[in-house]
Amino acid sequence: MPRSDVRILAMAAVRACLLLFLALGLTVGARDGFAGDEPSSQTTDWGDASGGLAIRVVAPKRVERGEVLAARIEWRVAPAGLAPGVRSLNGFLASAFVRLVLTPAGGGGAVRVSPYDPTQGMPVEDDRSAVAPLVDAPLPPWQADFPLARAWDPLVAGTYSGVVEVDVPEAGPSWWPLGQAKGSEPRPTWRESGQWSGTLRSRAFPLEVTRERDRTEAWRLPKRLALAKGGAVGCGASDLEDVTIAHRTGFFVGVKWFDGGAEISVSCCGPPDFEKNSVDTLSRSHERGPFVKTYRIEVFEVAMAPHHLWMPGPGADGYRALWTRTYDLSYTEKQVTELR
Repeated sequence: MPRSDVRILAMAAVRACLLLFLALGLTVGARDGFAGDEPSSQTTDWGDASGGLAIRVVAPKRVERGEVLAARIEWRVAPAGLAPGVRSLNGFLASAFVRLVLTPAGGGGAVRVSPYDPTQGMPVEDDRSAVAPLVDAPLPPWQADFPLARAWDPLVAGTYSGVVEVDVPEAGPSWWPLGQAKGSEPRPTWRESGQWSGTLRSRAFPLEVTRERDRTEAWRLPKRLALAKGGAVGCGASDLEDVTIAHRTGFFVGVKWFDGGAEISVSCCGPPDFEKNSVDTLSRSHERGPFVKTYRIEVFEVAMAPHHLWMPGPGADGYRALWTRTYDLSYTEKQVTELR
């Protein structure tokens, strides 16, 4: 399979997980409205113009702590204010250029929240499909989703003043084609191709962050593991027990498997099917002699969206273990031979 197809399939799988996460009710608002009492959304005045552009924002009036704040960024263009040679606004992976700044109404330091990495950890190349000409006509709005869980500790329930910032670097994003492709003409830089760059701020809007609700999930987790015929380490239906997993709003819940202190697997967004999927195999971890192992399974939460080579751990975006259990297995060489 061509590498480009592999990348497409990998990104599609990650997007499917993100869509499932959002479908579970963890996103506040939609493109044309927001859940809750009406009117629940607000539109700011136009911010100060810079480089021929200005923005305003449609945002919710309130959001639960940890939820995704969905905002729409609208554009106004004044062609006469554009820098010479600037012809278009490039919205490819636009969430890489935006951030939300929330300042407590009672004073204190500002809290900055950025969207998740729109590249999902994969190499990308701008296909020019999101380029809009800068003429005296409406520009397509940008949708921005700000996961407040990424700022869980400082962003407690309360009233805030919010501002959305757009910052497009003069050199363009890292994925913009640069340099010279082999056997071809030099590719134009961001500026040479007429792309707008600059920094814009919306007018401030009030935002109420409400207290988080209790969130739980019902999981079936192993109370014991065993070495089965065929050399798989796993469990059957009778080896599972019901466990209630409590997690914070907006966090992704995943599972890790450990062989001793070494992490051997990680999965996200729902309990694995332990009856069908083994924790380990003899072919991976054992050659000869007795089989003596200590395994550990850890259910965790993290405010880090799944992406290519997703490997969250302590210290990463609010990572916290929610449930853990250790399993000691011991089999003689004779028993191992019989079970291979």
